[in-house]
Amino acid sequence: KQWYERRVTITAVGMCVIGVLIEMGHSARWSLHDEDGNLDNMNDFQHATMYVSFLIASVVDIILSRGSKLTGLDGLIYFLAFTGEGLMFYFHLHGRDHVDIQIHTLLVISCFGCAVGAAFARWRTNNPILSMGYALAMMTHGTWFIHAGFLLY
Repeated sequence: KQWYERRVTITAVGMCVIGVLIEMGHSARWSLHDEDGNLDNMNDFQHATMYVSFLIASVVDIILSRGSKLTGLDGLIYFLAFTGEGLMFYFHLHGRDHVDIQIHTLLVISCFGCAVGAAFARWRTNNPILSMGYALAMMTHGTWFIHAGFLLY
């Protein structure tokens, strides 16, 4: 990989670590259970899990960029990260109002679009249409995150 691609991946690692620390620092406790044994801080742990999945994907991407012969593994790991993110958003809907459910549902759709794009772009690496489709899915996902942030908060 080129130096700028490595820099982007290293930046992603740093941002994921910051995201986990902010989410877990927000909950004031690093425990899923309160003193009575009931589940607590589920939203914070779900957000932190999404950050960790992309942290793992970025670390694997850095390792693979150092000359590994395992081509295509980066597509698989990003497929798994986006699928995990989509599942987290899908199960993040409990007890929310209608607008919140609609926004999270659109995020689920964009997550699975990115997952499929990651898989197909690595499956046929010489096909520019699949690579552009993956890039379009990523841009849609990113811009929808920005819109969701403005709508929800």
